[in-house]
Amino acid sequence: MLIRASRQHGSGDCPSIDLDERCTDRIAAGRQLAQLLLCDRDSRALALALPPGGVVVAGGVARALRLSLDVLVAREIVIFVHIPRSLPEG
Repeated sequence: MLIRASRQHGSGDCPSIDLDERCTDRIAAGRQLAQLLLCDRDSRALALALPPGGVVVAGGVARALRLSLDVLVAREIVIFVHIPRSLPEG
């Protein structure tokens, strides 16, 4: 997995970090994600977690960045994918 984070936020820039390995566990994933989001430390951002696995990850991010943590409980999340059809020639 390759993640590249680089964006401007307020007065400073977020660091650009490459992650080429999978995380050993969800706690490690939260720590690594927090490193990508250091520019949001102490901001008004919110760490939003999806159970079951996302709560541990988002908790680590919220703790490291001193953010509020909330949990989104949903019965089902549906993602619609639009595949365009080919247009007839002519």
